[in-house]
This record gives sequence, C-alpha cells and structure tokens, in this order.
Amino acid sequence: MTRNRNQHGSNRRTERGTMQGVYSIMSDPKESRRRQLSYTYVLKHLKNPVGLQLDNNSVGDVGVEQLLPCMQICNSLYLRNNNITDEGIRKLIDKVFHLENFQKISLFNNRLTDACTLHFSQLLKTKQNFLSLRLGNNNITAVGAKQLAEGLKFNHSLQYLGLWGNKIGDEGAEALANALQNSKSIVWFSLVGNGVGSAGACALSNIIRNSTSLEELWLTENCITRTGVESLIQALKHNDHVKSVWLKNNDLSSEEVEEMQQTEARLVF
Repeated sequence: MTRNRNQHGSNRRTERGTMQGVYSIMSDPKESRRRQLSYTYVLKHLKNPVGLQLDNNSVGDVGVEQLLPCMQICNSLYLRNNNITDEGIRKLIDKVFHLENFQKISLFNNRLTDACTLHFSQLLKTKQNFLSLRLGNNNITAVGAKQLAEGLKFNHSLQYLGLWGNKIGDEGAEALANALQNSKSIVWFSLVGNGVGSAGACALSNIIRNSTSLEELWLTENCITRTGVESLIQALKHNDHVKSVWLKNNDLSSEEVEEMQQTEARLVF
C-alpha cells in the first residue's frame, strides 16, 4: 500500500532526483519472477549505474539472491512489500559492502527484524558514500535502533533515514539521537508511528539543536506530550536551517496545538 507523504513522511520524491535512471518492474505475481530473471540478464550488461525498482513483486529471499550478480551496476534498490527476511538482507549486504556505486535502499513493509540491523550497521560503518536507508513498516525495536546507532556514529554520508512504523520507542529514539546529534549529512529523518514519547522527543531535540544539515524531522503518530514539544521548540530557536518538524496525532490537546503553532511556525500539526 502506498502511503501519503503528508501522513507518514515516506514519499521517495523527498530524495532529490531519486527516480531518474530507474528501471521499474511492475507487479504481476505470476510474471514477476520471470521478468526479474530477464531484467537481471539485461542489467549485467549495462555500463552506467542505474536504480532498480521492484516494489510489490513477491521477490522474497530467493529473488534477492538472483539479483546479486547485477548489483555492481545498481546505485539504488527499491524493494518495498516483497516478503524479504533478514537472511535475504544478509546476503545482499555481503554483496554490496564494497561496491562503490550502491548508495540507496528502500525496504518498506518486508519481514525484517532487529537481526537485519547488524548488517546495516556494518554497511554504514564501511560505506562513506551511502545516502539513503529506509526500513519502514518492519519489526525493528529499540534493540535494532541501538545497533543502527552504532553504525551511524561512524557514518558521515547518510542523508535520508526512514524508520516509520516500527517499534523503536523512547529508548531507541534516544540511541539514534545520540548517534545523529552532530551529523553534518542527515537531511531527513522519520520516526513516524514508533511509540516515541516526550523522553524520545527531548533526545531528538539535540539533533535539531546541533545538526547543520537536518531539514525535516517526522514524528507524526507518536505519543509526545507538551514537554517533548517544548524541548523541540527550544532547539528550533538555535537552528534556522530546519524547515519542518511533523507532529500530527500526538498526545496534545487542540488548545496546546494552537498555542504551539503560534509559538513556532515550523511545527506541523
């Protein structure tokens, strides 16, 4: 299911120019595997890096393995809603670890757990030209967030981090905030629908306060109260570069929302 960016902060167009030069294979469950094999053959013979869009194609772990031979030509890979597990990701990351071209991956709505974050953490530590990681609507908890944070501490290139619709909570948000608070690369960060409360929001305010690159922070559909929002407001006073902080559907009264909108126009309720 395609989600609206205004609700979830997950629209791929957020990445400037992402869909240019992308090979797209549209979904037909009966045909997708055969098409995938034929595209794999074609891709292996291309000379210039391309993106590969395989959303909604029942790729699975077997399909991921069949894609590995053409990864050297792939700069971005879109595998939303494809029944991929941690094992498929392990094999994929092992392949792309040292491939210079590979810079972006989107894995919204698969069967990923905290186990996959170990592999992504190593990828982030190793690849200093990696730009975009989107793992929305999987089964990642605070444990996985902490593992990602270990990789983020050593990464100086990531611009887009999408973790909406997981179970990261305050503990995971705090770990990620600690890793990203001095980032000079992160532009867009989404923790929509992750059970983040005011403790997490207070920690995330340090990214707003200190980052020289952040433009958008998405915290829609969490459980942030006035205390958390006030911390975000104070941080915004120290950063003119941030364009918006999305806070729709949190634990705020209509009166609080109106008051805070008047206090800080960059808050979106």
